[in-house]
Amino acid sequence: DKKVIVYQSLSGIEEKLPSKGFIRISRSLIIAVIHIQEFNMQHIKINDEWLKIGGNYKSEVIKFLQSFT
Repeated sequence: DKKVIVYQSLSGIEEKLPSKGFIRISRSLIIAVIHIQEFNMQHIKINDEWLKIGGNYKSEVIKFLQSFT
């Protein structure tokens, strides 16, 4: 569990990441798709921890995740 401190907006970081490997799930979280263990309509499980999908991102995240099922 490594923490990284960055002096750049999350939107700026999001633009630099490959769109196929990462997805933004809330105002403060971008996740690597390969680490998703489970998901439902409200949460995504990564490293045995459930992360809440933010309301503003929910429809895009669910649509993205359903493309894998």
